[in-house]
Amino acid sequence: SDANHVSIYSNAYTNEATSNFTVYDTSHQVEDFNILGSGDICLASTPNAPGNAFAFEYIGSGIDLSNQDRLHVDLYLDASAPTGAVFQAKILQGPSSAWAGDTTLTVDLGLITPGTWYEADIPFSNGTNPSLTVDNVELIQIFAAGPVDGYTIYMDNLYFHNNTLSINQVDIADFKVFPNPSNNDWNISGNSEISKVSVFDI
Repeated sequence: SDANHVSIYSNAYTNEATSNFTVYDTSHQVEDFNILGSGDICLASTPNAPGNAFAFEYIGSGIDLSNQDRLHVDLYLDASAPTGAVFQAKILQGPSSAWAGDTTLTVDLGLITPGTWYEADIPFSNGTNPSLTVDNVELIQIFAAGPVDGYTIYMDNLYFHNNTLSINQVDIADFKVFPNPSNNDWNISGNSEISKVSVFDI
């Protein structure tokens, strides 16, 4: 994490330390998900009842989200979700003995094309309680709602951020591919490090 990001489950940033990571149902699991050879470690859920959840607990001082204004999550479906199915993240303020309200952030799973990662950035203003004070968040629940049977949700890169981009993030990448056409080797060069290449067949 840094001033612009608070990570709860991601390889992109240092995750906040949880006092307890709870899986409320056996349909939720941490799975070694290998798609296209990526070898990604991510959360996987095959929900069989609405509301079955992962819960990330931050007991004690909690985590401070007051500098953040949205939640990022990458979602992947292995089959189409039923109409009305949604991914939700519920943020609850401490103390744990009496949760002081919550805000629920939602992504319509109907937006996702099965077999393709979908990146969502959910503003806090979309929550059910936008005025929630988030300087001492002690519990974050991740779950499916609506119709839930018959599909698996894969989730990765769960982190909060404030939509601030550094100069490095907005630099234009000047890159070249050669030779073109090619029957064998294909080379890519650029003015910055290339961490990932995706090739699609129309």
